[in-house]
Amino acid sequence: MEAYWLNELIVKKDNFISGEENTIKTNIDILDKNLNGLISNQLYIFAGRPATGKTTFVLNLILKTIQSLKSNEVLVFFSLEMSIKEVLNRILKINSVLKIENLDLEERLLIVDDVEQNNDKIHSLILDLNKTKKVKAIFIDHLQLLDMSDSTNLIRYEKITRITRELKKLARKLNVNVFAISQLSREFEKRQVNNELAIPVLSDLRESGSIEQDADVVLFLSNQKVDYRFRNMSKCLISIAKNRNGKLASSSCLLNLEKSLFYFTNFNKGKNNEKE
Repeated sequence: MEAYWLNELIVKKDNFISGEENTIKTNIDILDKNLNGLISNQLYIFAGRPATGKTTFVLNLILKTIQSLKSNEVLVFFSLEMSIKEVLNRILKINSVLKIENLDLEERLLIVDDVEQNNDKIHSLILDLNKTKKVKAIFIDHLQLLDMSDSTNLIRYEKITRITRELKKLARKLNVNVFAISQLSREFEKRQVNNELAIPVLSDLRESGSIEQDADVVLFLSNQKVDYRFRNMSKCLISIAKNRNGKLASSSCLLNLEKSLFYFTNFNKGKNNEKE
């Protein structure tokens, strides 16, 4: 437990307001301008339909964010769905274009390949890492695959509720940003009309009640259409559907399927919407 006298908080107020102590720039406009990057103590949920590029987006995000890390700061990626070989292949594809220097020399990203990962294991690993480094953000692919001890008798909704609550507590307790990929419910598929792709809303989150409630930020990735102006490109929409501390917004981008690369420049003219 942490407790502060008011006068102590007043001294710290400038840091609280600016958020500089606890934020990391992602170098992606929609996230940096509307969310102030990745903020420690917060749970971000990133959701989309199967095969829309969710993991690829997160790997792009990680490689762009690595460039903002200070000395001794690290990111951790928990891969519950893809093999370590698949993750590495995608990272190398992305970096063949981004060309981040010394990517293979510096200990900036730890990739954890464990299909039986759970909140307790994550907590222990981050505590161990923090003895010698500073973990700034953890990425989980994906939420519904997280294991849970003593969950044998829980129905699916109860299990996900416990997982999201524990992730929220973990973010605050360890002062890290938790960025978890999530699935959309099957009901979302039913809203597709005449092959026009709908834009997800909060109620489309699978086991949405607890996820929607616990998340500080909810982001959606939706494929709009193939952009025939560009070979092997799919046009996507990134939308901020929940932002506890700021604006809602959306931004278009392009996904190069062959290179596993997202292009954000000149495709970030989505309309910003003030939070109600």
